[in-house]
Amino acid sequence: MEAVFFRAAPEQAATIRSAEDLEDDPSADPLRVGSTGAFVMLAEVLCGRGRRALEQLRDATCQSFSVWSLSEDVVNALGALSDHEVDNVAETWLAKAGGDELDADLYELSTFLTDLRTALGVGSEDESGVDSKGEEKLFVLFQEKAL
Repeated sequence: MEAVFFRAAPEQAATIRSAEDLEDDPSADPLRVGSTGAFVMLAEVLCGRGRRALEQLRDATCQSFSVWSLSEDVVNALGALSDHEVDNVAETWLAKAGGDELDADLYELSTFLTDLRTALGVGSEDESGVDSKGEEKLFVLFQEKAL
């Protein structure tokens, strides 16, 4: 499956059925994962909360894929990463999740984390992390793709 991260207001995120429904480009290139467990491991690495740091916003149906939100702890930890820490987190994440959960190498994971950090406003001229669009949050769509 592919994990597609996007920014949206919570009420808008609940209406996203697939990546084609996104108004803007995803926050990072989609990442192939074995299950949601890949992001449980990321949450564990970032803030030590694991499964408690992810919340299912909408379950998959016959016409849509599942959408999950990340806790503020995960978002804050991700936004606070330095360039050097991004590489360390990617390495630890890959070691904890393993090849069954993550279909990516260290470079891809580092790039993915950097793109997410950028989507949160880190590394731009306005590093406040505040989105001019209002109350947007970071969500992940777990979309099944044919190989």
